[in-house]
Amino acid sequence: MKSIYTLVFLVVVSAQMVSAQTIGTSGYTYDPDSLAVHVGDQVTFNSTFSTHPLREVSAADWATSTTTQLAGGFSASSGTTLTVTMTAAGTRYYLCANHAGLGMKGRIFVTTPNGIQNIASVASATFPNPASNQLHIIVGKEGDMHSTLTDMIGNAVLTRDDHVSAQGVLTLDISNVADGAYILSTISADGISHTSRVQIVH
Repeated sequence: MKSIYTLVFLVVVSAQMVSAQTIGTSGYTYDPDSLAVHVGDQVTFNSTFSTHPLREVSAADWATSTTTQLAGGFSASSGTTLTVTMTAAGTRYYLCANHAGLGMKGRIFVTTPNGIQNIASVASATFPNPASNQLHIIVGKEGDMHSTLTDMIGNAVLTRDDHVSAQGVLTLDISNVADGAYILSTISADGISHTSRVQIVH
């Protein structure tokens, strides 16, 4: 009976985390310029698109600030609002066609809400557990990684964007996170996501 309650609780938490998110602009930057959402979430861009034409681009073009529109991707060159529904897991890259060279670029990390089976399957990749000051995640390869630590009522208490070294291990500083149970979600730049339940005890 306890396992049934746990499963129901995790489903409720996942449902609470599905939401609508907003990305604005501040000068020549997007605010925020990195955002983590779930499949099915809607992301609304608020900007003056005649000044800051919005284009979704490939990862390679994003890295070099090339403004070639991604086939089938979102875009806007007029108006002030564009809402995009995230239909698949992965990383979506976008930029301002006029100011990408000034660093006006952003990323959306799209994950699939995972259930209890996924949490159990990747728990061994996160250590120590319980953790006190540092939490290590075995990623297995070099690359960009977005991490979110969420409490059991769905509040994100820690959000990070990191470049994982060639050793393939990501370390998070959790010294300022309160004791308790949390869900750690990570997604790599190529769209591979993992979720694990961790306990923090100082």
